Amino acid sequence: MTKGTRWPRARLWLAVVLAIPALIGMAAVWGLISARSTPVVRSITLKLAGIPHGARPLRLALVSAGYADGLDRKLGNRFSLLVRGERAPLVGRISMDQSVLDVTDIPGVKAGDEVVILGTQGTETITAFDHAEATGTIPWEVFTRIGARVRRVEV
Repeated sequence: MTKGTRWPRARLWLAVVLAIPALIGMAAVWGLISARSTPVVRSITLKLAGIPHGARPLRLALVSAGYADGLDRKLGNRFSLLVRGERAPLVGRISMDQSVLDVTDIPGVKAGDEVVILGTQGTETITAFDHAEATGTIPWEVFTRIGARVRRVEV
């Protein structure tokens, strides 16, 4: 193998395995455990935080992932993550280390539940293409944005 030919193949492999999950199943899964889930009853708090809401009380889950981990700040109030196999909308702004999900319509959510940012849970799937479309970029940038503190597991 000549010098420099190894990395183009690695890039091609990453494109196939990560960006085109239909070819081999969902190979990339980026998930985490929610830090806590708490009911929020005062709508004024939500209004000040810039969270769109109705008149009903919301149940929000604090998730320990933010833009330092690779979640684009543009995803707040316009994207959903997976909790218990259902889509939970991101509400408010994405902070450096945390984000908030509206889990009001997902029964049984509790602290310690897995939250999937990229991958499949139940019958729902979130791909890099979904992230890219929501933020106006390309799937490759979604992968390169994933922070160093996100644990990688070789399979």
